[in-house]
Amino acid sequence: MAAERMEAEVLGLFRSLDGRAETLTGVVRLTATPFFCAHLLVPMLNAFLQEHPGLQIELIGDSRNLDLSRREADLALRLSRPEMPGLVTRPLGKVAFGWYAAATDLRPFAEQRFLGYDDASGHNTLLAYFNKLVPADRVIMRSNITQTLLEAVRANLGCAILPCFVGERDAALRRVFAPHDITPMTLWLVYHEDLRRSPRLRAAVQLIDVAIAAYRSLLDP
Repeated sequence: MAAERMEAEVLGLFRSLDGRAETLTGVVRLTATPFFCAHLLVPMLNAFLQEHPGLQIELIGDSRNLDLSRREADLALRLSRPEMPGLVTRPLGKVAFGWYAAATDLRPFAEQRFLGYDDASGHNTLLAYFNKLVPADRVIMRSNITQTLLEAVRANLGCAILPCFVGERDAALRRVFAPHDITPMTLWLVYHEDLRRSPRLRAAVQLIDVAIAAYRSLLDP
């Protein structure tokens, strides 16, 4: 217990020092799902890094909830609101999901073969919704990675649940309408309160806000 308290105090000291930094230099560690990193954030990085040449971005693609108090990341994008104390949370908007098949696949929902998330994906809400609508014998593939499902749909293997901000602008995909839609999920911005005044964190928050604004009409169409 004494060692754990000492570790927590040291981590708190480092967070406090980061929060008092006055220059826009150094590393910002940002975590989100691999899919959100690739499709929501990476397209915005070139302009951001040109504007802030002293910053480096570490994108940690992980569906797990990394521990921000232990500095596993500075900022997080999450589809569920964390309950741990000491965290600042802000809703960024709703993320809509829909069913998509290859554009050349004109079959209705009832005639589709399906591609789903597996238990290790961390997408519990999507998995529960999927399992209610799709009989097990209609599922031909499962994956823990959204990008894999996207590529499988593009390859005309079947129909999968994908974020609308990608599905609606991909000419290789076609929206398939299911008997029941999934409720859009809130996307949360999360960081430790000790970093509230950090210039690096504020710059990274601006990056996220720009990304959300760019895709606003597609996040929850």
